Amino acid sequence: MVSRLRNPIIFCLLTLISLTSHAATQVIASVDRNPIIANESVDLLVRVNEHVSNNALDTSALNKDFRVIGNSTSTETRIVNGQTTRITSFTVRLMPKKAGTLIIPALTINGAASTPINLQVQPQNTQQQQTQDIFVEASVSNNEVWLHQQIKYTVKLYLGLQLERGSLSQPELPGAIIEQVGKDRESEQLSNGRRFHVIERDYAITPQRSGEFTLASPVFNGEVVISGNRRSLFSRSQTKSISAIGDEVKLNVKPIPNNYPGHWLPSKMVQLYDEVTPQHGYVVGEPITRTITLTALDVAAELLPELSIQHGNDVKIYPAQAETHTKARGQDVIAQRIESMAIVPNQAGKVTLPAVTVTWWNTQFERIEKAELAAREITVAPAKVTQTTAVPSSLNPTVVQQDTSDNTTTTIEYQNEPWAWNNVSWLLSGLWLATLIGLLGLILNKPRAVKTIDKSQQHADNEKRAWSRLIKACKQSDRSEIQTQLPLWTSAFLQQAHISNLHLATDALNDKQLTDLLAQMHACQFSKQPSAWNADDLSQSLHRIRKDHWHNNKTAVLPTLNP
Repeated sequence: MVSRLRNPIIFCLLTLISLTSHAATQVIASVDRNPIIANESVDLLVRVNEHVSNNALDTSALNKDFRVIGNSTSTETRIVNGQTTRITSFTVRLMPKKAGTLIIPALTINGAASTPINLQVQPQNTQQQQTQDIFVEASVSNNEVWLHQQIKYTVKLYLGLQLERGSLSQPELPGAIIEQVGKDRESEQLSNGRRFHVIERDYAITPQRSGEFTLASPVFNGEVVISGNRRSLFSRSQTKSISAIGDEVKLNVKPIPNNYPGHWLPSKMVQLYDEVTPQHGYVVGEPITRTITLTALDVAAELLPELSIQHGNDVKIYPAQAETHTKARGQDVIAQRIESMAIVPNQAGKVTLPAVTVTWWNTQFERIEKAELAAREITVAPAKVTQTTAVPSSLNPTVVQQDTSDNTTTTIEYQNEPWAWNNVSWLLSGLWLATLIGLLGLILNKPRAVKTIDKSQQHADNEKRAWSRLIKACKQSDRSEIQTQLPLWTSAFLQQAHISNLHLATDALNDKQLTDLLAQMHACQFSKQPSAWNADDLSQSLHRIRKDHWHNNKTAVLPTLNP
């Protein structure tokens, strides 16, 4: 009976203790100083008299009037006279967004709330600015821009104290692409008669939405060495935490005009430039490299349009992968898009390299303009065909007769009339004719021993030699030698003497995989920055083509089997 009563009593006591413990939870908030000066940070300390998780404190309510630039959490446990006290402390570093009386709202943890704090933020006067040890200055190239127009944002960090460590955050702009351009620059400058170490950094900011926006300055957080507090030579210097922020910048981002056609490209200047190599001596089947560079100011390189070029049927095009670059020069951000292509003419005569046009929006004069690249007309010569020229049989030899016994030489020369034979000539002709008749008699009476020259065997030998040279070039991934040997092998392989260049060889073989692999080879070779290329896939494709061709030819000539 006693046991039955004891369990409900224990349950009630535990419930009462739990409720009492929950009611005793306290959240206390305080700041390290009040009032503060604008562009100075303040540390908000929130203490809870129990252990809670690191994410128990929600700081989203602070974002209205403050920028949260850092936070940390610590816990401690104390045991005094058998009583255990647990404390969780949150330290939140805040940077006020404006001057005036700002309210740090009540913060709730596990149902307990802190008391709101009225923080006085005083405007910064000239004298206070002059006595600052560390401060940040920020500037922008233009406060009024068009959508996707890139602006240059420069931030300078002035350090008047010895810096132990520190970091500088990025500027903040809702719905914008923010990228650092180049490396930090360091210098020594005088400000209000005081020498500062200055770190300067550039950013390229591209707004992605139109409207009115506020560009928030980067925030510096660091630790500086406190001077005059070293007690001995071996004591460690003490440091203190410090933060600084620059002024906000207002931006007006204008939308795309209603009358603008096509790809939107806002800029102060757009230029097109092309380069063709070689500059002369164009031949059918030999590649020509054309490199076109599109340059624009105050726009991200990723927004530069892909060039639209319509080539004719008299050329084949092997484009390389486009390259993009961005760099800062003075107050401008320069973007470039470079497109290279290998152009292979397939017929002789006049060939036109098409004109190129890019439409863009002039942000200075607020009007539509076009950058144009004029067409080029080149003259292409026929492919060079290498052939063996036989010596004409009509040439009249000079007969020279030597007598080795007495080292005398007798020369039989023609007289002024070449067809007037003298007696010696008649004698020699008769002897030659008699010898010829005798040899013919021997040949006709003797069984035939001379093998008929097998033309197919000659073709096979020529093909094997050409194939060996081609495969050797593939093993070495020698693009130049492949371009030379592939037409020679194809001519011997298909027994088509007119194949004299790579274009004719590709058409004759008529293999899509081979064409694609050759296009990749051209793209690597004629890009702005040639890249490593391996001919293993090309070699395998050639082996397949050769094997299939021999197999098909052998199948075609098999005789019909009699049953």
